[in-house]
Amino acid sequence: MAKIVQNDVFVNAYFLNGSCIPIGGECAHGGISIQHVRRNVAKYLKRYTPEIVIFSRKDPNSPLEDGAPGPRCNPSPQEVSIVVQDCNRKDANFWMVCLKSIHQASMTSLVEKAEFCDIVKDMEAYWEERDDQNMYIFEACLLKACSLGAVDIIEAILNRNPEIPLELNIRDANGHTPLTCASSEDYVTVVQSLLRAQADPSYLNRPGSDSLNLASYRGNIEVVKLLIEAKAKTENADVYGGTSLYWASRRGNHNLVKLLLDADAEIESTNIYGETSLCWACLLGCTKTVELLLEKGANVHHKNLAGDASLSWAARNGHQECCEILLSYGADVNHANNAGFIPLSLAARYGHTGVIKLLLNTNADAYHRNHDDDTPLLLAQRSFRMDVISLLQNSMEFDP
Repeated sequence: MAKIVQNDVFVNAYFLNGSCIPIGGECAHGGISIQHVRRNVAKYLKRYTPEIVIFSRKDPNSPLEDGAPGPRCNPSPQEVSIVVQDCNRKDANFWMVCLKSIHQASMTSLVEKAEFCDIVKDMEAYWEERDDQNMYIFEACLLKACSLGAVDIIEAILNRNPEIPLELNIRDANGHTPLTCASSEDYVTVVQSLLRAQADPSYLNRPGSDSLNLASYRGNIEVVKLLIEAKAKTENADVYGGTSLYWASRRGNHNLVKLLLDADAEIESTNIYGETSLCWACLLGCTKTVELLLEKGANVHHKNLAGDASLSWAARNGHQECCEILLSYGADVNHANNAGFIPLSLAARYGHTGVIKLLLNTNADAYHRNHDDDTPLLLAQRSFRMDVISLLQNSMEFDP
């Protein structure tokens, strides 16, 4: 018969010959729905459940059946036993259900974490079996445990019999490895465990990202530190061309940018649109990051595929302090992008008077015309920017 493990609200698991199965929760009236139990056990064990029999402890010789609500069909959790016959222990889903249930129960101190070791020992007899994705049982369970952040499961799997092989860089159906799963979900302790086991910190998942890219996108400094210490490659770029430094800048994370620059990240790497870390720091108005990147040698004149230099990015978005820093590093105040817009044109179009004053004071060409023959004044008039119109008219010579 099965041993019941439960917390205050949910019945977490039933242990069956060293294995356990989560079955779901109580009914509103305090009992357990037999139909719900049977359905949930079948769901977790999928097609490998030939028969599920549910008994009342008060009457162990009489199976409980579905039916109208009542004490017989909806007993309390303490009164229920389950017998699941002939579970398929060659299936990774079955073992992961067992491990996950122990994990949930161990967090409520209802079972000892030593239970993991017992299940892993049982798994070792089936280690050569493969799941429906052609992965070995241990590898499939490791991937699922990393996506859950279940470090207790992971440690138990890593501490298996050392003679059993385990590919730490295995990919799941979506192309993720155990380490990329953990890095993308901020599971610091899991990342530590995997790196101690010699997982490759620069191994790319199928979308083309490595763990450092994903951790930088998430902004998790602790994970990034661990990966850098493990010699992760800062130059790896994802399918969009974004490196870890690019994503740190694009997410506006100054401390992470500093950490990556100290690790010698490539400062001039570009994404598929030709945008650098400096471009995005200027777009976001991250003054400290802009100054840091320029101090470290970022090219103030770099242009993306549309021809926009960093000053254009800052001017378009009204970041006056960033514009001042860029100009102090020699940015071209009259550089035109592929459409013929100079920074003053963009600032006039979007109504940033502070930036306009700054650019005019540094000899911006108020008469410049873009490829549509529009001057900054015409752009301001089209946008009904009355304060900008007045400012530009006052700066221009009167031409009758």
